[in-house]
Amino acid sequence: MNNAGTDLAFDPHLSSVKNMKRTLQLNFGGTLCVAGGILLLLTASDDDRIVHLSSALASLGLRHEPGRQCRQMLLTTYAAFRAVLNALTVSQLVALVGQRGKISAICPGFTAMEVTGFRPDRTTQRAAAYTLRVALDADVTTSTFCNDQGVLPC
Repeated sequence: MNNAGTDLAFDPHLSSVKNMKRTLQLNFGGTLCVAGGILLLLTASDDDRIVHLSSALASLGLRHEPGRQCRQMLLTTYAAFRAVLNALTVSQLVALVGQRGKISAICPGFTAMEVTGFRPDRTTQRAAAYTLRVALDADVTTSTFCNDQGVLPC
């Protein structure tokens, strides 16, 4: 499982371009290194699976719909990173066509944590339970971008 998600948008000393570059370098670069490094190890496993933790903010389809909570959240850098992560997930799926590996991007939901100011009502336990189910349950559909309510548009 991978949940890189540092957003440097709150650093007043970074320009938006510099912030985007640093955030993508840290989040996506780190994800790419980790996923690439363990891909060979996973293919030797009987139950190889990669689960990237993404966000509804990565969904162009969801963010386009009026009334959606994620439409109102203008976390540009964070949303861009999660969209890039979904693109990586698709690339990894294509690379593993014909192999038994399972790769998914999931949205554990807007979760009450320090970084969110504990605002949403979704508990970390609920988000973790869903994440672990996707990671460990052999019957869970993979090769998707989904949350605990089903498949999400990319």
